[in-house]
Amino acid sequence: MRPSPFTAVLCMLALALLGACDRDTRIKVTIAGGETSGIDGFQLKVEDRFGVAEPLSELELRVPDEMAGTDAKVELWGLRAGDQVAYGAAVVTPSLHGTVDVTLTLAAITCGTWCQPGSTTCGAGGAGDGTTTCAQAANGCVAWSAPTACPTATPFCSNGSCGATCSDECTAGAMECSGSVATRRCGQFDSDECLDWSPASGCGTGQTCTAGVCSSGQTCNTGDDCEDGNACTDGDTCAGGVCAGDPRVCTEKPPECTSSTTLRMYGLAGTCSASTGDCAYSYIDATCPRGCSNGACNPQVAAGATNSCGIRSTGTLACWGDMSNSSLPTATFSAISVRLYHGCGTTTAGATVCWRRQPFDNFYGEVDVPSGTFTSVSTGEVFTCAIRTAGTIACWGDMTSGKTLAPAGTFTQVSAGVDHSCAVRT
Repeated sequence: MRPSPFTAVLCMLALALLGACDRDTRIKVTIAGGETSGIDGFQLKVEDRFGVAEPLSELELRVPDEMAGTDAKVELWGLRAGDQVAYGAAVVTPSLHGTVDVTLTLAAITCGTWCQPGSTTCGAGGAGDGTTTCAQAANGCVAWSAPTACPTATPFCSNGSCGATCSDECTAGAMECSGSVATRRCGQFDSDECLDWSPASGCGTGQTCTAGVCSSGQTCNTGDDCEDGNACTDGDTCAGGVCAGDPRVCTEKPPECTSSTTLRMYGLAGTCSASTGDCAYSYIDATCPRGCSNGACNPQVAAGATNSCGIRSTGTLACWGDMSNSSLPTATFSAISVRLYHGCGTTTAGATVCWRRQPFDNFYGEVDVPSGTFTSVSTGEVFTCAIRTAGTIACWGDMTSGKTLAPAGTFTQVSAGVDHSCAVRT
């Protein structure tokens, strides 16, 4: 699948069940001129999520539903041969299951080779080893900081962190690509005797890196099939004496059952590995209380005292009985639990959402979900308990009789009752 000439879709870790793509939360970015001459790639950042794109006039970003209703900073760097040459930023508020527009005008900046903010590498720190961190300056440039010396107890740096001993990161003289338009070399670049990777060095204008070597392509006969040496391109053909292919697009990978009760949901776009040509995807796992089959949690029905709720095959929620007049959440769910006055569910994005039976008030706070992500939830009479992603239990609502005082430790299952709860430890 090849992106259109005007629009690229970047998937920034948004996770959804197959069939829910038409309800994505999106940001449409329009590049309105400015400093764009000679730019051969874009690097994007939306809050703490990163992405890359071709230098197109419009970019469409799919973002997690949890970002809806909250201001998000969209930043874009224009790259030329790996160096940052332009920068633009704007703040936008995503709309749940809708598309919001934002326009960026790029301003010229003078920076070095782009690095990912927050990443670390090794460097000489005074008389000994040290670590250096990629950080963003006020003008939009990102660059490696001055090295910070390693502590006395852990004086050696390897792979970007300090330790009691050093270790070789690579083989002497080896070369590798740092992204698609920069290289780095293996040698001694800090104060210890172990081998390290050098800082990235950008390729020349119009060059790309393959197997640690920058090149402008190869000589060939126009129209011939050829091999450009890049595992992440398809349909390599010769044009003007240069062999080049179309960039491989890692399109959406559908959810799959990794066990009888586990659904694995992948990021809507993956990253192509230049060494293998395979697409790698981020993912989260959701527990399916009723089992997993054909890439989806089996439909679930939960019954309360005078009401019932169920998860449709699309992941949306339906309730009947005394819960039918309640204001139900519109998210997609992997698990639900209901009681007399309220219900809760775990969404496919890992959030926990609760609702209450109308017209009863949320007197005990049983629907006031704490922050964090959860894998399962169980509703008690007027309280709720859920298992966090880390395995610990959080309970909220009626605090009498110690109902919300969850024990320490990690657990795989929890069940809340009238005045007590039980859980299975890991």
